[in-house]
Amino acid sequence: DFKGALASRNERKKVFEGVLAVDYTFTDLSDFLNEFYRDSTTIAAIFEKEEPHYIVATSTGNNGVNIVKERDCSGTSRTGLDHECAETMPCPDPTNSDDCKAVRVPAAELGGHERDAIVRSS
Repeated sequence: DFKGALASRNERKKVFEGVLAVDYTFTDLSDFLNEFYRDSTTIAAIFEKEEPHYIVATSTGNNGVNIVKERDCSGTSRTGLDHECAETMPCPDPTNSDDCKAVRVPAAELGGHERDAIVRSS
């Protein structure tokens, strides 16, 4: 879900215009971009504005989520970022494991497809 207020400037005042709400899954957005840009040299990516710029969707086929083995982060200093408390080892069976979790991927760490390098550098 995304919700945000829309405003315009009128005589140097911010004027409320309405609210925008979007309810799509990240997979829906990635599927759309992947299909739309499939036979194109263009790469499209949607990522969050705030650091660490988590991937929302890409046209490269990367869904911006890794299923990884979870580790115990208790007693460690964390900055609150999901990817800092996950092993890099893929989950052996993502569909049937309590030891694994989905971790969102920051744009700078995107990988898996040769065209992801362009997204990483943006």
